[in-house]
Amino acid sequence: DEALAIQESLGELYLRAHTLEVRGHLSIMVEEYERGARLIEESVGLFRKVGNRLGLASALQDLAWTRAVVGRFAEARTAAEDAYSLYRETGNLAGAAGIQSLRTRIEFFAGEFQASIDLAKDMLALAERVGIGELRMVSYIHLGRAYWASGALEESEEAWRNAYVFAEDEHRREDMSITLSGLVLVLLGRRRIEDASVLIETMELLTEDEKDFNQVATIHVFRGRIALLAGNAAEAVEHLSRAHNLLRDSTRVRVSYNWDEGLRNEF
Repeated sequence: DEALAIQESLGELYLRAHTLEVRGHLSIMVEEYERGARLIEESVGLFRKVGNRLGLASALQDLAWTRAVVGRFAEARTAAEDAYSLYRETGNLAGAAGIQSLRTRIEFFAGEFQASIDLAKDMLALAERVGIGELRMVSYIHLGRAYWASGALEESEEAWRNAYVFAEDEHRREDMSITLSGLVLVLLGRRRIEDASVLIETMELLTEDEKDFNQVATIHVFRGRIALLAGNAAEAVEHLSRAHNLLRDSTRVRVSYNWDEGLRNEF
């Protein structure tokens, strides 16, 4: 009877821990970050108490995310590292790859680009082991971003091209656009204007309708950059003004394409 009572008590604690984690996650989704963090921290304590390592890993991952989006990178790193260790200890390689994705973002937005590259490479190795195309794609996206930020444009171009292949294989239209955006940035940086222009045309084909504000705005930004490189200042201003107006008037701005805007928007 005593053992049964203990088991029932642990079951109740697990349910409470899970409920707190879900409530915390929902708070994050509506940008109530401090409230979300408090709820998730409580769930972390309960998962530790009942000894549920996978539940603990999941809660720590949420906690890392919550800390990262408000710029508390040291706390985010600690929680993410603990979650990674738990996923590896339990043999959950997909979970380990997922937390490496978060750790890659944290280092990227903390300005630690080489660390971001190293983590993205580890994520890619894990993704290849579990054979999940989406995780491979995300790994290459991280590599493309971090290489670009560190000035390694050749490596960035290769990563973006690989990401596009996986996005296309997975029939992920939005991710195809994201990878093309990254690739265009690299090509413009390498002054390969004609190649960039071809990809911009492909981005236009992927645009489903004129209400895809971010996609259309990004295309205008790129065309503005090309005009500026060609010395056509008036045309550049026209394109950039259109991009600004689209994003200003959008009621739901998704900044996936403009991934250098900031950590909170990225998440």
